[in-house]
Amino acid sequence: MSHLGDRIAALVDGQLDYPARERALAHLERCDRCRCAVEEERRAKTTVQAMPSPEPSAALLVTLTRNPPPYGMRPPPRRDVLHAGVRQTGLVVAGAGSVSAGVLALAYVLGAGSAEPEPQQVSPPVGEFTSEFAGFQEPMPFIDPAFDAHNVSSLRPGTR
Repeated sequence: MSHLGDRIAALVDGQLDYPARERALAHLERCDRCRCAVEEERRAKTTVQAMPSPEPSAALLVTLTRNPPPYGMRPPPRRDVLHAGVRQTGLVVAGAGSVSAGVLALAYVLGAGSAEPEPQQVSPPVGEFTSEFAGFQEPMPFIDPAFDAHNVSSLRPGTR
C-alpha cells in the first residue's frame, strides 16, 4: 500500500469505512512516516477541540438583532438624474426596435413576389396517345414489382 496521504485526516476523524480503516491501520504498523503524520494530525485535532469557541462582539450582536424599520417608515426612493436617463434610454431603444420591426414587415409585404417564375401549364396530347394505342386489343400484363421474376411461372393456372 502507498502512503496514506489525504486519508490521514479521514482516519483521524473516523470517516473511513471498515475495510479502508483496517488497511490504513495495518499500514501504520509498518510505516513510521505515516504513523508520525497520524500522531501529528491527532495532536492538532485535540488542540483545536480544546480551544474556547470565539464570542461574537457586542457590535455584531446589536447589528444582527436590530429589526429593520417598518415598511411605512422607509424614505421614498430618490429620483436621480441617472434613473431618468435610464428610463429615457429604454424608451429610445424600444422605439427604435418598433420602427425596425415595421420597416421589416413593410419590406416583406412589398417584396413578397416569388423569385421563381410561374410554372407553365402542361397539357399532354391525350388524343394522340389514345389513337395510337386504340388498335392494341390485348390488355397489358400486370407485373407486380414485389414479385421476383424468377419465381413467376409461365404456366397458366390449372396446367402442369
